[in-house]
Amino acid sequence: MAFSRAIYPGKFISGNKAIESMTGYSIAELQQSAVQTLAMPVDTVPAPGKLGEVANGQPQKFRTSTTRKDGALIEVELAYLPLIIDGQITGVHSRA
Repeated sequence: MAFSRAIYPGKFISGNKAIESMTGYSIAELQQSAVQTLAMPVDTVPAPGKLGEVANGQPQKFRTSTTRKDGALIEVELAYLPLIIDGQITGVHSRA
């Protein structure tokens, strides 16, 4: 699964078919929601906290949980990589 997102305000920019399959949401649905929509309450601090480090240019890798559209809980290992355009960090590319 791969997706890209803006660092602030945390919106999905793009994604592949694997994120649709994994989460049960279409790319269009994900683009209309905040990334935190997929975060479990226990994970709302760790995953967004990693974004600050990525915003400073430091890639991050961690495990977290999310809820599919159908309510099923899934565990994923994510890698957050800074998106750099013209020397500026403009977003985050994520892989699971």
